[in-house]
Amino acid sequence: MLNSSEWIDAIIKRLFSAEDRRLDGVVEELNRKNSALKGKQLFGFMHMGQRYVPSCYKAQQIALARSRQPLPTLSFELQAEARNLVSDFNKIDLDKSQIQQLLFKLLYQANTLQQIRDALPECLSPLVPEVSKLRRQTDDPTWFIRNDARALKQYKKLLPKIEMYAMSRMIY
Repeated sequence: MLNSSEWIDAIIKRLFSAEDRRLDGVVEELNRKNSALKGKQLFGFMHMGQRYVPSCYKAQQIALARSRQPLPTLSFELQAEARNLVSDFNKIDLDKSQIQQLLFKLLYQANTLQQIRDALPECLSPLVPEVSKLRRQTDDPTWFIRNDARALKQYKKLLPKIEMYAMSRMIY
């Protein structure tokens, strides 16, 4: 059986897969526009010290990295769109971090698949094939954190975000 951090990593990866695809699409579109503005085919760009490479160009980027060829900067005309992209990345990174922390509190004491199932909010159980078919035996997913007022408050605050990301998987 996996340890709690491996369960959490798998859940986070599945929970944010739609957002990752959406952001990759934005990076791909910015790269397409940047290529048009610079008049040549580009395989990614640099913006504010960060490298942005659309997933469709990962293989080309590996070859470019080996040749030590730097990525071009983003054209000035695209700065406003890039600010929105960076803002989205930062927001999603913060949400990932907060949800990871909450999942750790919910799962670190779980020792069986049934306990993992019972500790997960209902919207997350379909993301974990190993437990998705198990029926809940404990009605309260906060059972492991019931004596931690701060964790309970965090759970109530983050549950709508978790549900939103779980639903976004069906949309994107």
